[in-house]
Amino acid sequence: MTPSTRLITLLSLALSTFSAVASANTIAISAPPEEPLPKRLEFDVGMLVGGMNMGTTRADATGLAVSTGLRVGELSILGELDYFGVRAIER
Repeated sequence: MTPSTRLITLLSLALSTFSAVASANTIAISAPPEEPLPKRLEFDVGMLVGGMNMGTTRADATGLAVSTGLRVGELSILGELDYFGVRAIER
């Protein structure tokens, strides 16, 4: 193959490729917008009750647990507050 024949072959191959791409059908559709991620506010309140023995001291504990958070899709941002009150009684 001479260089001019090689060049003509490459040009004809390139032109046939471009014409095939240019003649491909293009379809445009209007897709509905994606739905926003579900959002949810969470709020929990609970009571904590327990007891313990340490040596001769017995202690009763009561408390309050509060948690709140925001959930957006799979992401959660949570905050929690626990308050305990311990009342010790000597035996």
